[in-house]
Amino acid sequence: MATRTYVVGGSRGVRRLDDLTLPWQSVNIDIGSPQPIDLWDVMTDLNDPDKVFVVGSRFLDQNLYGLYYSTDAGVTWQQPTGGDITTTACSSSIFIEVWVVDSNTIYICGDQGNVLKSTDGGVTFNLTTTCPGAGCNELKEVVFSIHFPDALKGVVCYDNNQGSGDSYVSTTNDGGATWVNVDVSALFLGSTSRGYGVHMSADGQTITALHERRIIRSTDGGVTWTQVASQAGGMAFWKHLSWTDDSNLWAYDT
Repeated sequence: MATRTYVVGGSRGVRRLDDLTLPWQSVNIDIGSPQPIDLWDVMTDLNDPDKVFVVGSRFLDQNLYGLYYSTDAGVTWQQPTGGDITTTACSSSIFIEVWVVDSNTIYICGDQGNVLKSTDGGVTFNLTTTCPGAGCNELKEVVFSIHFPDALKGVVCYDNNQGSGDSYVSTTNDGGATWVNVDVSALFLGSTSRGYGVHMSADGQTITALHERRIIRSTDGGVTWTQVASQAGGMAFWKHLSWTDDSNLWAYDT
């Protein structure tokens, strides 16, 4: 089985590296429109490296939402369907992160508090619930980051996008049917309200949330939290959280 590595960026740009061997190949999304689109995240099906999902911004004048997938390593692209994804709330969404749990279950998150789920390998997506927290069906609520260690257990980090400092971590144990909301604003106070990364351990107990100014950690499923890293201020901001397993996490900043 080939090893595929993908990166995404602006202007519908997708690039692919085969078997970690240069050069990178452009496999850009071609949807017959000259309008640019910024892509924010990409992830493959771990059982099929030719199947890849990308998420990003939207086409305002054509009602094309920022979600695409390919089953042939980016040669051709298509958009999923689903009753919820064509509603006003979702069709105008910017999708920020995608998480592929397995070949059937995929989650995406974005603005307007939306968390959507596919159980058919990405052919259709629908809302798990309207949103993880109360009131986040408004435009100001943005789910910036998502992680599901399995099909049922998961966590998101979302914020009030108005700069008020309201920040939340929400967990689910039933695939998004219900959510437990934790206000972590006190630990993130003084930042500009962006939760750019979140990780949950396989047992659901250890949660690490990365904010622009601080990284916090819970070892009891989100009940209590401690700060484990911070930025002094100025122009330094945490921007992304990644990991190789539950014990080895990587934080990136500006």
